[in-house]
Amino acid sequence: MSWEPIETSLDTIESGLSNLNEDSLPSVLRALDRFQQDPLVLIHRGVLTRYVSLICDNFFELSSHTKLLRCKVFYTISKVVSWKRSVRYLPIDVYILKKLVPLLENQREDNWYIQFFILCWIYVLCLSPFQLEIDEKLYHLVSHCKAPSTVPLVVNIRSQLLSKNKALFHKYRDELDLSTFNAILKLVIHQEDSVVDMQTLNRFTEHCLHGPVDIVKLKMLPKLFLRYALEMDANRTQDIITWVVSQFGHDFTDTRFAIAHCYAKIVKIVVGELEEEEMFGLLVENCLNPTAKMLRFEPWDVLDQNRLHTYLLVIAELSTTIVEHAPEDAVSRICQDIIPYASRFQQLRANTIKGSQIRDASNFICWSLARAKNGKDHVGKEDLNNVFLNVLMCSLFDRELLIRKSANAALQEILGRYVTFAGILDNKTILQIIELPINNLPKHITSNTLKLYEMLSHNDERFSTFMIHWLFDSCIMANHDLSMVQWTTWTLCQWAKDLPNGLRDTGILGRIENLKVSTPLEASRLLYLLVQMKSRGLSLAATRMHALSKLVLDSTVDRRFRRNDYELFQFLAIFEYAALMLQDDGCGFALDVEFIDLVFRMLRGFEPSIRFHQDMVRLLRVVLPIVSTASAKFVSTEAETRFWDHFEHLIRSNNSCCCYSFSTIESHRFVKTFRNNLPLMDCQGKSQTLDSFQTVHSLRNAVQVDKHILVLVTKLLDDYTITEQGDVGRLVRTSAAQLVSKNQDLFEEEQLRSQVISSLIRLSGEPNEEIRSIAINVLQKTAGLCVEDKIDLLRLMEFQSSQFNDYLKEFWKGFLMSAGAIHSTEIQIRTAIDAFLHYYNLLPNDSERLAVCNDLVRIIPSANLITESKSQQTLDPETRIVNQDILKITVSYINFWHRVLESGLRIDPNFNFQGFYAKLYNLHLLNGASLLRSTIVGFFAQLVVSLVHSRDLSDRKLINSIIERLLTIMKREASRRRKATQTSLEQDCLKALATIFLELKSFTKLDDLVKCSNSKEGLLESSISMFTM
Repeated sequence: MSWEPIETSLDTIESGLSNLNEDSLPSVLRALDRFQQDPLVLIHRGVLTRYVSLICDNFFELSSHTKLLRCKVFYTISKVVSWKRSVRYLPIDVYILKKLVPLLENQREDNWYIQFFILCWIYVLCLSPFQLEIDEKLYHLVSHCKAPSTVPLVVNIRSQLLSKNKALFHKYRDELDLSTFNAILKLVIHQEDSVVDMQTLNRFTEHCLHGPVDIVKLKMLPKLFLRYALEMDANRTQDIITWVVSQFGHDFTDTRFAIAHCYAKIVKIVVGELEEEEMFGLLVENCLNPTAKMLRFEPWDVLDQNRLHTYLLVIAELSTTIVEHAPEDAVSRICQDIIPYASRFQQLRANTIKGSQIRDASNFICWSLARAKNGKDHVGKEDLNNVFLNVLMCSLFDRELLIRKSANAALQEILGRYVTFAGILDNKTILQIIELPINNLPKHITSNTLKLYEMLSHNDERFSTFMIHWLFDSCIMANHDLSMVQWTTWTLCQWAKDLPNGLRDTGILGRIENLKVSTPLEASRLLYLLVQMKSRGLSLAATRMHALSKLVLDSTVDRRFRRNDYELFQFLAIFEYAALMLQDDGCGFALDVEFIDLVFRMLRGFEPSIRFHQDMVRLLRVVLPIVSTASAKFVSTEAETRFWDHFEHLIRSNNSCCCYSFSTIESHRFVKTFRNNLPLMDCQGKSQTLDSFQTVHSLRNAVQVDKHILVLVTKLLDDYTITEQGDVGRLVRTSAAQLVSKNQDLFEEEQLRSQVISSLIRLSGEPNEEIRSIAINVLQKTAGLCVEDKIDLLRLMEFQSSQFNDYLKEFWKGFLMSAGAIHSTEIQIRTAIDAFLHYYNLLPNDSERLAVCNDLVRIIPSANLITESKSQQTLDPETRIVNQDILKITVSYINFWHRVLESGLRIDPNFNFQGFYAKLYNLHLLNGASLLRSTIVGFFAQLVVSLVHSRDLSDRKLINSIIERLLTIMKREASRRRKATQTSLEQDCLKALATIFLELKSFTKLDDLVKCSNSKEGLLESSISMFTM
């Protein structure tokens, strides 16, 4: 429903229908569409009678166009409330057929709105219990309507006609389709002398039982089953049941739902219409037995999940019927042998976790049992407890939100209909359970567990014990989602820490200590739990932990790195164990060569995108400070040397785990390793190393050993490395700026401070929002101002000019990269240009505006500087950082000038236009700078426009110089090309000249230019003097 009031929509429909035309039709249709989500409003308000009456009023006297408008409204009503309901309001005078038939005959195939309306009306009239005189004519006439929206109507009209006329049925029975015959069966199934003969019945039965599965076939089979059952044909009924069961393993989910519904309808026919209690019991057993067997005794990873899903859907469809008619043990078996297993079912196929459909079907069963009539009389308290607890666990701890929601729906039915009356929980606890959040599992799993344990303990300690054992069995030892394993492990550790007696009281401690593990993966799960508990100060049997670690280590020692989460988890568990042991000086644990090789072999393949990457970084940050300060943690000198050789190799290889934990090693070793390897690292490695300085003291400790570290960090603020991945240097600049922000007081030495401020001021004007924000925060602190989270570009320019005026040129260098960016969004460029124009206009006098313009010209690199830069391009030996591409920044600076002049920037007449042109002239002569040349040629025109606006036509010499230069370039380009088409540089010159002549209102010269440019010869033969002023 729209937020628009219901009465307003109803009034719109009423008034629009009263005077329907092309103008009012859209508003009527929109108002009707607002009821799509709640069509009962239209039904309960009783307005449909009035609406349909207005549509039908004088319908046959209307023009074709008006009829179409009304039919569109009727179709929309049918779409909102369904066509079967909308036809109830149509007039039922059978004599109207005389008008409807000719009207339908005259409709074009593409005019399906009117066809739809006429067919609806005909269908209502066909519901008459009498045979129509023109039934055969109607049968043929409606068959010509092929539009998708009219097909259901055609099927229903034909079935009504054929079901009342045996002769007509026999005449056309051989050409009937499945949908029509299904509709006929629905009408005549209970008639003693129906039109359907056994020959036709057998033919369609054979068709249904052979060939591919079809939804219409599945709808028809229960009717065929009932018909054969009434005819006492046991073979046919058996064939139908056998065929339906054989399709239980179908691949498509929608088809499985249809198959389950088909089977359930057959079972309901058996017990409801045929009253065959024994056969009903057999059919139910045929579902319960294989379902329980598959869930309890077959390995879940290899069983047929599709077949199991269909069985569960059948049980859900039949839950009410089973409660009312099946033996009492049937309900108990569902509650004891099916739901506890199906509610936590998972299947691992090719490293993909499946099984959500099974758990959803389990929730469907629980929901159906809760809504079963007389359920309170047939569902025992123990069974109810079982259902309640399993649904409760699923609603709070399932890995998928959709399953948690479906379980929560079933839980609310159970709580509302059973739990209160059975005295299982009090009302306060029920409300508290319903209020537990389920959307964000990682965020709420621990708090939900602690709250729920307390609630359940107050009501029945068996419930709280069940929850702890369920979490241990289902979420730690059996869950294929290893994130769930970790979250649940941390949750149980927190619970055990808060309630130390809980481990023993619930019996979970005995299970942890005595559980037999059969695979290394199970051992790694249990080892991970024990290590986490031990690290939180919980006393557990150390012998058990050491035995598990040996089992896991033996399975991983010769293993190569593979992106397999389950193998990685085993390595994580053993590494967690090693980190824990290294922290305990009294255990005598030391690293040997074999274990060191395993660790670095596994670390070599870790990337940030791989699961457990953060865990590995965390563990390295624990292990490295210990082993870098205590040689006793190695079994031998060889092992220690091997460890640090491996570590340095991975640092040089930019291994993310090692780089993120690099700064945690002992300061002297860090400084030496960092300075040796920094030039060899890529930008990502450098960035991750800078990010590794997470604590307040980490950088300070390194600086105490070697203050030159600060110089290196300062240099990294200027890393502009560009690769195929783009501006990867931004990673280094961001991390370096963040490090400066966290340790600002370390950079107070005058030379360092000046260099840092200069770099940060430039960064504050650059396009990258993250770097800009960090740089501004540092500069605000430096200026002694309050730090603001956001500052717009105008205020930023005012801030820089007032607080750091000596460094203003550095800011313009960064800002011109934003406003003159070659690749950027339109809104970013427009925002930057508008901010500059506003700032420029707010300057107090012309002399300051002129000074800004002069500064913006001076920062453009000269031709000599670019030439020298190219010839002397070297990398800093200490950091190997790459400076900005001087040609790129020159293009960006000129782009900025072009954009601000194009946006109406007024330049003081005293501005040195001649000097600006001379600088641009030298730049455009550079070899190997085609983009720069093209940019300058395009800017020449804007320079002339600005000159004219500033000085009128007083400086004709400069204007002529620019025109002559453009013409010279055009002629040179034309003389070199062999093709008829102009080069891009020629076109740029032509556009620039055209812009100049338009600005100067020299339309004659513009015409001459157009004529000369039409051919290469004309351009070469033209005289430059023709175009000068």
